[in-house]
Amino acid sequence: MLSAQDIEGRSDESRRTRIILRFALSRYGDKDLVLCPIEAAAAGRPFLLDPDGPSFSISHSGDHIAVAIAADGPVGIDIERIRQIKMSTKRQLQIANQARAHGIDAAIDAEAAADGDEFLSLWTKLEALGKARGDGIGAVLTELKTQHNEATANLFSKVGSATIQVRSLLLTTELAGALVTADSKGTHDVYEVPNDLSVLLAQFETNCSH
Repeated sequence: MLSAQDIEGRSDESRRTRIILRFALSRYGDKDLVLCPIEAAAAGRPFLLDPDGPSFSISHSGDHIAVAIAADGPVGIDIERIRQIKMSTKRQLQIANQARAHGIDAAIDAEAAADGDEFLSLWTKLEALGKARGDGIGAVLTELKTQHNEATANLFSKVGSATIQVRSLLLTTELAGALVTADSKGTHDVYEVPNDLSVLLAQFETNCSH
């Protein structure tokens, strides 16, 4: 059930990512989506060529891979391994203050947000926002500098016409994560898949044959 696009010329990690994505699409309910070609937009965001297909988002960190799928509206996911951030405290505080001004992580004190795990949690939200918007973290950081006022009120509360919600993901003690969706009342399912590529492929083929 995998296409040549999913396998040829790819590293093990890239093939594993494609298998997990196809596995998630098969769980989504439409087996035809499993073979639907995937392309990348100008900013690098991948999408299904089927205009009626769902949106999806992918994130990597170390050995971990996360995939999010949304039936309607934009979706963005980001995971980050808990680690020391290679960024000055001054810059972290600046980003935290700018984010708070735009209503992102408004409940977190700026100094706390710049302290290790809290800042990583904030960073995953900004990364997920960039993926949901389709323009990436660079554009998000640039727009964070914009003064918050009536004209800029929807910079980070909407993607297109869709009102979005940014949520932290409760994962493992090793990972921080965030999910952006257009459905504030929706729920998300988490599936654990094996690391071994051959075992993962066997599970995928079994799932697709049912």
